[in-house]
Amino acid sequence: MGNNLSLVKDDVIGATSKALLLLKLDHRLIKSLLTLLIKWRKKEG
Repeated sequence: MGNNLSLVKDDVIGATSKALLLLKLDHRLIKSLLTLLIKWRKKEG
């Protein structure tokens, strides 16, 4: 039973770190998209 629990814990930790990695990537993507949008807006304006 204890072994099963540690497996679940590892899964949770793995999933969490994957989610955090994705969030970091998303953050960079969002930032660059926003920068592009702002530049484009200035051109249009």
